[in-house]
Amino acid sequence: MRSGILRQALAKPSLSCLIKANLLSSYIEFGQSLIEFGQSLIEFGQSLIEFGQSLIEFGQSLIEFGQSLIEFGQSLIEFGQSLIKFGQSLIEFGQSLIEFGQSLIEFGQSLIEFGQPPRIYIIKIIFL
Repeated sequence: MRSGILRQALAKPSLSCLIKANLLSSYIEFGQSLIEFGQSLIEFGQSLIEFGQSLIEFGQSLIEFGQSLIEFGQSLIEFGQSLIKFGQSLIEFGQSLIEFGQSLIEFGQSLIEFGQPPRIYIIKIIFL
């Protein structure tokens, strides 16, 4: 139908045929503009979807990174607690050595006071 009116407008240019042809032309142009706009909206929508997917992936990566940091932090805490326990054991051992050393000094002094020279005993320790 469209081509028939356009042919009529071209064949015998009357005012009503020209108006009809002009209207048809406007509809066609407007339709083409709507198609182009629709395609642009589709492309924009697809870009938004891709961007949203990228944000989701980035968020998941951040969560995984955060979990790794939490695990690393927990490992540091455990290592720190182990160091504290080891340090406390060293302190206790050092205090025991001091007490043992003081006892040896007192023992040596008591032997001197009684007039007996200290004897050195060699103790052989055999580890099985």
